[in-house]
Formats: sequence, C-alpha cells, structure tokens
Amino acid sequence: MFLFNNNASSTLSTTVSVSATTFSVTDGSKFPAPFSGSTFRATLVDSSGNIEIVDVTGVDGNVFTAIRAQEGTVAIGFAGGDTIE
Repeated sequence: MFLFNNNASSTLSTTVSVSATTFSVTDGSKFPAPFSGSTFRATLVDSSGNIEIVDVTGVDGNVFTAIRAQEGTVAIGFAGGDTIE
C-alpha cells in the first residue's frame, strides 16, 4: 500500500552513501509514517539536479529506512542539505 502526502519536502541532515538504506532528514514530520506493509515514494535531489527515487518503508523521527533506486533510477551519493521530496 502506498501512502501519500502532498508537497512534503525536507533536506538531508548528513551525507548518504550509494549503499545506505537509512538516512536522516531535517524534518521527518512532514512525511507519512509507514506501517506494516506500507511505503511512500520519495525523490532525492542533489545540488546538480540528479535524482533518485526511493521507497521509504520506515520512519523513526527523522531517520528514514528506504529501498533505493526505484522506477529505473540509480543509487547515487547525496550530501547533507540535498533535498528529499
């Protein structure tokens, strides 16, 4: 089941490596809270405009757990301050 929240946006608190499946954001309260069997889709955007789509499967405060490289995107590294929407 996909969860939705219109216009949710925040920034990454720290760098995210190519292989990371958890990462921190500055304000996780703007996003849905996945429960068992649910997820929401988010887009990570770096300062050059490169994107990666992820399925967020868990939110614990400002820490997200995600399945990387969805919808044909490729996992890339991100810097603190990059956008998540």
